[in-house]
Amino acid sequence: MRIIRSLVGAVTAFLATPVLAHVFWIQPSTFSPGAGQVLAVQLRVGDTFPGEPLPRDDQKIVRFDAIGKSFPGGEAHPIVGRPGRDPAGLVRFTAPGVHILAYQSSPTPVSLGAEKFETYLKEKGLEKISRLRAQSGTTGADAREVFSRSVKSLVSVDGQHGAGFDAAAGLRFEIVPLDDPTGVRARGTVRLRLIFEGKPLPGALVQLRSISSEGAVAAVRSDASGEASVVIPAAGSWLVDTVEMVPASAESGADWESVWASLSFATADAVTDPGSHTTVVRP
Repeated sequence: MRIIRSLVGAVTAFLATPVLAHVFWIQPSTFSPGAGQVLAVQLRVGDTFPGEPLPRDDQKIVRFDAIGKSFPGGEAHPIVGRPGRDPAGLVRFTAPGVHILAYQSSPTPVSLGAEKFETYLKEKGLEKISRLRAQSGTTGADAREVFSRSVKSLVSVDGQHGAGFDAAAGLRFEIVPLDDPTGVRARGTVRLRLIFEGKPLPGALVQLRSISSEGAVAAVRSDASGEASVVIPAAGSWLVDTVEMVPASAESGADWESVWASLSFATADAVTDPGSHTTVVRP
């Protein structure tokens, strides 16, 4: 079964188990809450799904918001929570339709050995950084990096789809869907645009993952306009993720800065059991 369109190159070794547990996403207690229902919002990380929940750390939060017509003017509404607790936040939507959950973290430093760093660059499609290291003669050197998260999730309140799915949250790095992922069904196509610091990002590797199983199932590069298309192979909960890396600023004390983006959602023909992360196909 063909599960990807506009695939640039083959899906190769970078879909193997990553060197680092960098996949990070928003996991709501349900992707289809009822109007007036309190929604629990988890932050999760891991190389295998369902990953591990991260407790709320207010020192790491730059933004943690809900966006949609449940709030005056559609403005961002802070997601509240208690420090050190899981779930990381709670929010209530009052109006039907698609709403956005958005999270942006402050930078975190990490140091990696030369070999591990080069493997990581290959896995994440960051060959341009490998070339820069080769040009500067630092391929064999350890790497100092700072990384941050820019992640979103879409929920369809009262199971309604449509307007609001493509609203920009204003994150530093953002995956903006051009088709409503909450309205797609199995084998449907979702087009995405990658926006980094306000501009379309070409050539980035976008990976598609099932939230209920291990590993990426497909990968595609964004085109010259920053767009990529993926075919969702089955009903369920899904995640698309990508990363951009640039030379770090002098004051960061690092060599490189990476920003990790993801978008989680559920298809229109499935609901997610928040306890087991399994999916049930709607009739």
